[in-house]
Amino acid sequence: MKLIRAKFSNFRLLKDVELDFSNDEAKRLTVIRAANETGKTTTLTALIWALYGSKAINKKNGYHSATALDNKGCGEIEIEVEVEFLTEEVQDNKGKSILVQKHYKLIRKCTEVVKNNSFNRIREVKSLFLVKTTGDDRIIDSEVDGIIEKSLPKNLKDIYFTDGDSAMSFIEASADERVKRKRVQLAIESLLSMDVVKDLISKLEKVRANYGRSIQKDDLGGELSRLNEQRDNIVDFLNDEEEEIFEFSQQKTDLTITLKKVKEHIEDTLKLGDREKLLNNIKNQRTELIRLKSLQASSKLRLAEILGRNEVASFLLKDNVAPAIGILENLRKNKQLPKQSIPVLAELLELDQCFCGSDLSLGTSEGKRKRAFIEEKIKLSEESDKLNAIATELFYALKSDPIQKNTTKNWLVEYETSMADEANIAKQIQETEKSLEQLELDVSKIKDDFLQNLKAQERLLQSKINSLISEISSREYECTRKKDALNSIKSDIESIAKKLDKKDNSSGKYKLADDLNSIFSNIFGKIKTDELQKVSLEMNRIFLAMIGSDPVANPNTMIQSAALTNMFDIKVFGINGHELDPDQDLNGASRRAITLAFILALTKVSKVDAVNIIDTPLGMMSGFVKRSVLKNLISESKQVILFLTHSEIAGVEDIIDEFGGKVFTLTNPGHYPLQLVNKPPVEESAIIRCECSHREVCGLCERKNGETA
Repeated sequence: MKLIRAKFSNFRLLKDVELDFSNDEAKRLTVIRAANETGKTTTLTALIWALYGSKAINKKNGYHSATALDNKGCGEIEIEVEVEFLTEEVQDNKGKSILVQKHYKLIRKCTEVVKNNSFNRIREVKSLFLVKTTGDDRIIDSEVDGIIEKSLPKNLKDIYFTDGDSAMSFIEASADERVKRKRVQLAIESLLSMDVVKDLISKLEKVRANYGRSIQKDDLGGELSRLNEQRDNIVDFLNDEEEEIFEFSQQKTDLTITLKKVKEHIEDTLKLGDREKLLNNIKNQRTELIRLKSLQASSKLRLAEILGRNEVASFLLKDNVAPAIGILENLRKNKQLPKQSIPVLAELLELDQCFCGSDLSLGTSEGKRKRAFIEEKIKLSEESDKLNAIATELFYALKSDPIQKNTTKNWLVEYETSMADEANIAKQIQETEKSLEQLELDVSKIKDDFLQNLKAQERLLQSKINSLISEISSREYECTRKKDALNSIKSDIESIAKKLDKKDNSSGKYKLADDLNSIFSNIFGKIKTDELQKVSLEMNRIFLAMIGSDPVANPNTMIQSAALTNMFDIKVFGINGHELDPDQDLNGASRRAITLAFILALTKVSKVDAVNIIDTPLGMMSGFVKRSVLKNLISESKQVILFLTHSEIAGVEDIIDEFGGKVFTLTNPGHYPLQLVNKPPVEESAIIRCECSHREVCGLCERKNGETA
């Protein structure tokens, strides 16, 4: 899909705006110059709404333009977005498949009734037309969604319509680790349209469960039905809990971001007069506390490692081990170890005649009586054989333990040293916390209402974060317990399924559904792993090109590679494979570059030829990286539409000259008089377009003091 034109009517700030886009292969770049608060995000939202409807975007907020309301804030507003686009479709031509380019015009309308600060959206309709030189042909409604879905699948909308700031969420420092991983995972699954496969697996699980309930309710059938029900309940529980944990983690991330801003406000407030010294002391104490807690964590890990050694366990149990070995040795000498009777007895049941010549056939009363006797013996022997197996395993483990022959206490010296270190660190932490508490008490005594309000916010936010951490930890612990139980149940189900009566039709169907479920689950995992690797390689190639890093030509370059792990982490590596933290070790330009590289890699691997629309892609960039990122955005895209601020354009004007097929400017009249030089022809906050390129200004768009926001 390539966009030709878009027209907006009464969509928030876009009251009456028309945008056109370049479709020139050589000049595939469209630049829309727009300062902050000039409808960039609104344009992305409006385009997504036009293509996919209200379900695809935030339905809590209205679309209507506030300027269309009366002086009481009420009104009935007609909202409309019209989008023209090109797409390629496969058609049959005399038995051969050929690609045909088609030109469509999509119109989506709705009405919002606004009253008492609330709105009601009604009459949302869409129409699609095939544009032809002889006149437009309307597409029947039942085919509209299919044409749009083939042109640009809905699940890829967030990849092709990108907010540069929001894209940073894949690596932002404030985000919880599981939140970042989930965002990357969802992006990969969207790329692969994996919702279809996941839905199929879910349906197979339900089919399997239904057949499991239909199996003949003998001893095995009843037990299998019970285990299947337990498994389904645990799976449902885990799915619900994982969604809840993800929601809580997102809330924690949002609160952490807010808390960080509040702390920054507190620091700014304290940087007044003599308060600055107090602030520095607090900062130093917090840094020291972090260092000490890191040392304490390392010390505890060292203690855990020492206590986890076999030599420690052997030393602590040595007085009890020797008698145990003697008992087990006697059992072995008496040929009671190893011993298992069940396999031998079970083999007899497969025969019609015993080794001794006795009749075991099912056709005689004598055979039935003896088979019943053997089955009873098997049942009685099960517990005995389990204990026998455990005893055998214990015997050989103890006999092979070299520590039993070596009573060295070297570990004890290490343990005492580590305990002394840990105690010393704990004492330092206690002293530092006491000092920090006193400093913060001094801060709280400052008679400043604004500061006190900020401190109250800080305490409240921290309390909420702590509650979420506790809730997440509790739920994760319960999920771990349930997963252990699930693994055990699956093992029992597999064991029972092998013994099911093959003549039971439901039993056969159950096994078939179970096999299909396993096959598709394995396929799902395999495809995801393979595609993940493809995205990883593409991301690495594009990222290194963007930042100008060539590890082959210069082995000493700081950034050597980037990769996606199987855990959906975006990793960056330096010299000798040293892992760099994208949150902390990369500058703002490189961090934005890695997220853009990830998004472009997704578009390349998806093999969907569609427009890339990106808002503020060059923020926090300058010099070589800014120029390189822009060049790569152009070269890696079939059509690219960029919303750039004046500051983003600075330094890349010549690249826009070369590749820009369309360049124009959007202006918000509401910026007058603080940001605009001239009074706009309209006083309402409705975006105005002018034809000024990135090198021009006019009476509409000229900004004060050479402003580059």
